[in-house]
Formats: sequence, structure tokens, C-alpha cells
Amino acid sequence: DPQLEKEILDKGMKLAKEQHVSGKNVTPFLLGLMHSESKGKSLKANVALVKSNARLAAQIAVAISK
Repeated sequence: DPQLEKEILDKGMKLAKEQHVSGKNVTPFLLGLMHSESKGKSLKANVALVKSNARLAAQIAVAISK
């Protein structure tokens, strides 16, 4: 849900600023918040994305090798 994602991201950016989270710590902070706020749905979406990217990479590799 794009709207839920935006709401969680906006909340996360605000919390990160309030809690002085910066640099390389921002991404894991936001991912953790996204996971907890979405009740695990974001993790399932990320796993599906990784699998899809791997499938596409394999298809490209096979095509290039021909």
C-alpha cells in the first residue's frame, strides 16, 4: 500500500531526526520501523523483490551467454 508506506516513511524520518539517527544507521532504522509498522508485510515484499531480481539476472545471464 503506497499510502501506508509513505506514512511509515514520514514517521520514520521524523523519528530518526528526533533520535539523532544519521548516516549508515538510517537505513536499518527505517527498515526496522517499516517491518514493525507493517506487521511484517514489508519483509515479505522485500523477499519477493530479491527473488524477482535474481530471476531476472539469471534470465539476462542466459541470454548473454547465447
